[in-house]
Amino acid sequence: MSGAGVSRPREDAIRDALALRLDLVEKGLRCLATEYRIQSGVGAGGRIDILARDSDGCYVIIELKRTDSAARTALHELHKYVELFRRERGLGDADLRVVVVAVEWHELHLAFSQAAREWSADLRGYRLVLESDGVTPAAVEQMKPFSEATVRSLTPVQLLVQSRTGDLDAVWRWMVEKLRAFGARDFVGFDVTHPVYDNGIYLVLGRMNSVLTGQLSRVAGGRGIFDGEFARGEAAVGISDAPPGYETEYEALVRLCSSPVPFVLEKGHPHALSQLVSDPDWSVGAPRRTGVYEDELIFPKEDLVLDSSAGGLSDVKFTGVARADHAARWTRCLERIDFALSANPTWAPIVAAWCQELADRSASTNLLAHVYNPCDFPATVAFGWPGRINDFIPMLRCVAAVPDQPRRSLYGGLMAYDRGMDPPSAFELSFGTVEKWVIARNAGLAWQLDEHFLRLLGLRYAVFEVIGGQTSRRFLDMEGGALVRRVPAAFTGGPGTFDEWLDRHEPPLAGDRADDRGAAPMAEHGGCLFGHRRRP
Repeated sequence: MSGAGVSRPREDAIRDALALRLDLVEKGLRCLATEYRIQSGVGAGGRIDILARDSDGCYVIIELKRTDSAARTALHELHKYVELFRRERGLGDADLRVVVVAVEWHELHLAFSQAAREWSADLRGYRLVLESDGVTPAAVEQMKPFSEATVRSLTPVQLLVQSRTGDLDAVWRWMVEKLRAFGARDFVGFDVTHPVYDNGIYLVLGRMNSVLTGQLSRVAGGRGIFDGEFARGEAAVGISDAPPGYETEYEALVRLCSSPVPFVLEKGHPHALSQLVSDPDWSVGAPRRTGVYEDELIFPKEDLVLDSSAGGLSDVKFTGVARADHAARWTRCLERIDFALSANPTWAPIVAAWCQELADRSASTNLLAHVYNPCDFPATVAFGWPGRINDFIPMLRCVAAVPDQPRRSLYGGLMAYDRGMDPPSAFELSFGTVEKWVIARNAGLAWQLDEHFLRLLGLRYAVFEVIGGQTSRRFLDMEGGALVRRVPAAFTGGPGTFDEWLDRHEPPLAGDRADDRGAAPMAEHGGCLFGHRRRP
């Protein structure tokens, strides 16, 4: 027990007095020793303020701190003592407990709260109250860890708000006032401008504190803050459309959209923001910020844009990096890849198995992943043909780098394995009419017929791997739940690449694209910026 500017005799006196009254801390505690020394064979030893034993026979390490300056070192010392007991005495978590007793908790409480959640050892904390002499223990108060903080992350709950007057400051003031009343504190808004369409703010809600929201609802009265009647039929969003896991944030958005305002509201989603960012006619300006996102150093614009769009919230597009030896980030990256591939039963298991191979080979693996998985081939043709087809075609690329080893690259795309039907006939068999496709697309259901449509066209999703500077590639597939590699001929069994397929079908595609009854209406009706896919 130490602290700058504090009398050592006073510290020792408090320790000795507490050792005689351990029942203040916990009934049944028995002091075994004060200043208990334990040596280490691998580093610094330690000197424990009080070593006790409880009524169950567990050994209890008690660390005493009197001042804030001394409290800063408490958890470091306890970490060391627990490890020393494991190494030098062979005692594990079932036979060992840890107690920190401090007079001042200002410096200690946050660190104690984190340690109480993360440590495997049983950790408890007490505030010590002293008599007027500054030595004699009068009472102790058990300190509870702070509740775990909500991890602030942006959500797929998004909205485009356009102003016919162009007064975006008024739009932002309305957003902030309303959302704060509903318990939303952390959100961003991107100014979006277009030479033809009304300017607006693209709103992205952050995670809400459900406890705070509940408190606000009780203050507001009624069964909840979002109770009450409002014209849901006139709202831009409906509560039944809430993304799973984001119901609280979505309720706030529903409420925001329920009141009459002089703005145009259109529901957003992560891929819509990606489209805005990539569209040369739209300009996405600096974000407006509230709450934690006001810190521009921690949350620069480029990170906010990525996190709001292709950073893990979209079931269409993902871009991310991770290292296998950073377990939490690696797991999150794989989960986000899987989410972006959730509607693609061909790519998803192959990528998951390949990434598992990487982690099994080396914990030093660095992974860069980029996924574009729209699962809507009619839209690829409608919006991409002929000049921008590469911007809309499904694409997968993962690059794995390990020091001193050849780089591994995984590529995914469409492969022609049969001549297939002509596109108009395949479209009619799959979707019926353009109008039915538009309805399915706007309902987020077009992906369900995507592979059927591709099969009729003679196309399929394919994945191949390239190692180092090799020119040859191996196609990957799943067989009996295991990842297998094949030479191209054995895999395709057919005529070739997607480019070759396009060359064969260029006349009907061009005719369809120019036909007022075909792909042109597809572009008109299906071109809604916010068409999206529901998770399977």
